[in-house]
Amino acid sequence: MAQERYLSPKNILSYLCDLENKLPKRDYKLYKESHRHDDDFGRVTPQEMNDECQRMLEFVGMGGYKADARFATLDEGTAGRTVPGHKPSGKVPIEVSDSMTGNWKAVIATLAHEICHHVIYDNFIRPMASEVTEAYTDLCTIYVGFGQLILDGYKTNVRREQRTLGYLDWNTYEVTNHMVNVVRGGVPSGNTGLKDSDVFADEAIQIWESEEKRNNLMKEAFEKRSATLTETMRNIAYLESLLSIYRERLMPRSKEMSQLFEKMKESMQDGANKSLKTFSSLYDDYLLCHDNNETDKDGVLEAALYNLYNNVQKRVGAVELERDIICQGCGKRYKLGDDNGSKRIIKCKQCGTYFVVDTTDWNPTVIQRREEQKRIEKRKKQESELEALRIKVSGEEKSAAWKECNQLKQNLDNINAGISRMPGLFRWVLNKYVKEL
Repeated sequence: MAQERYLSPKNILSYLCDLENKLPKRDYKLYKESHRHDDDFGRVTPQEMNDECQRMLEFVGMGGYKADARFATLDEGTAGRTVPGHKPSGKVPIEVSDSMTGNWKAVIATLAHEICHHVIYDNFIRPMASEVTEAYTDLCTIYVGFGQLILDGYKTNVRREQRTLGYLDWNTYEVTNHMVNVVRGGVPSGNTGLKDSDVFADEAIQIWESEEKRNNLMKEAFEKRSATLTETMRNIAYLESLLSIYRERLMPRSKEMSQLFEKMKESMQDGANKSLKTFSSLYDDYLLCHDNNETDKDGVLEAALYNLYNNVQKRVGAVELERDIICQGCGKRYKLGDDNGSKRIIKCKQCGTYFVVDTTDWNPTVIQRREEQKRIEKRKKQESELEALRIKVSGEEKSAAWKECNQLKQNLDNINAGISRMPGLFRWVLNKYVKEL
């Protein structure tokens, strides 16, 4: 009885690759049966079946064994039966249901399946769960070259074309046969039928068929698969380059500030007589800091750090940031000590530059609140500007309406003034007949 277990192209390939790794290497070719009944209702003799079974054993490299195929009365829904294992007699015993004696295609398809049980066992591929073993065996029949027998025999009945055999759904057999024929046998694919189930498998087959592309198959496939990764790594390299430029531009300014700090220390050590010199150094230090346009005053680096931090968290989960102390004068790295949560001045052992180290933990929550506050303020500003624009437009519209009313009133006054200057008879006629109109 046919079953309808579906395997995706990826699952199919995993089974086929397993067979490729475990079965002996041999040239792929399709098996051609030696006998086909012209009349589907003609009976298949035990001798015909046994002779065909022997040819099939030789085809899969088991020619040293003798076929022992026979018809038998089996349980309903069972097409064939065999017991793979040690063969001291040198025979391969296979029983085929006697209900199929009138269907040659179904008989040899059943033989193909039962023979592959022995192929699997003899190559030390040990039994798995029953359902998996039968599906694996069906795929093995196609792998070794019995694919067309399976397609012809699993979907026929004595009286009408109908699915009666097999453990997998029909699409799985067609897709497997197609992939094996194209990849192992070099058969033109035509319509792969894979677009509906796996567009990537369909595309891979199309590339595989092109001899020109096949030479560069792995290169093209690798480049395509790595496109996003390559772009990401390129952007990381650009980011590192920009940060390096940023750091290099800050180093000279850091050295200047370090020198001023050293002068202040020397001045203070000289006593009160050098107070003006100390004050001058302090003034120069503040002036230098005020003119420094290369620090992150506008928070660009901090915002970029926050965005990258969120992006990493979404991809890999919670992360703990680690950092070294980096000298602002020469770039030498030092390990951060245990005094977290403080700011202190240290002197680089390599270049002698003084700089301040902030050992407090970077707090993304504070940044998040700050960014949220910025968004709120930006929204309020936009709403305020929109309201001001609405009021302005409304005022301009009112002003234009008043101007139009005044113009109409002035025109009416001009008309009345003109009428008042007309002779009395004309005024009487206009008043009488204009009112009636």
